[in-house]
Amino acid sequence: MSEGTAATTSTFRWLALISLLALLAGFWVPGMRLKAIVICAVIPWCALVVGLRYRGEIAVALRTRRDGSAAGPMVIATIALASFALDDLGLISSRGVIEWGLFVGLPMWFAFFYLVSKPDASIFQTFGAALIFLPVAWIYGGSLLALSNCFMDHASPQVFQTQVIGKHVSYAKSERKYYLELQAWGPRSDGSNLRVDYERYEDAKNGDRICLGLYPGRFGQPWAHSIACPHAGPGNS
Repeated sequence: MSEGTAATTSTFRWLALISLLALLAGFWVPGMRLKAIVICAVIPWCALVVGLRYRGEIAVALRTRRDGSAAGPMVIATIALASFALDDLGLISSRGVIEWGLFVGLPMWFAFFYLVSKPDASIFQTFGAALIFLPVAWIYGGSLLALSNCFMDHASPQVFQTQVIGKHVSYAKSERKYYLELQAWGPRSDGSNLRVDYERYEDAKNGDRICLGLYPGRFGQPWAHSIACPHAGPGNS
């Protein structure tokens, strides 16, 4: 293994570790979610830049090998972004994010394709690795689009009022998630579930008023979340 390859391998391992730490911090450290998202959005490109620098010396695969792999930190960072995006962003519909996510992820996929298309690699190896990586780029693009659509949306929301009609607990591995079941409101003609903390879940009763802010989305994907109800006036319904 050359000195350049050894340095590249070490860099990939550090990038993978940073991605993992960002994932944990985004969920467990208060106020770190946005910073963790930015870190995980940048990590794949850092891995690609490092990999392209030593393109002729390293072997790239979808799992970490003894000679190093740019795919390791890219996959971990993508998993982190997807985890943040799936953590109740409040998207009214995920269809647009899924459809446009592929286009958002294409630049990263093309860069990865160039990285694996080394002169000494067979056509089967090159296209095989690129095709396997396509879902990763798609998930990366969709997750980044969904998160940017919400966190970059500074528009004033349209306010809707609804009521609690029930509540339930969801168990995901060792984590409990608490939800309030809401009556039909605005675009949700069949009602919806609102994730809340344990204290709010325990205090909630059927008939309690809940106000939701409906935002247009920075990239045209509407989303909603709970907001404080106005003190006066009936509000929108």
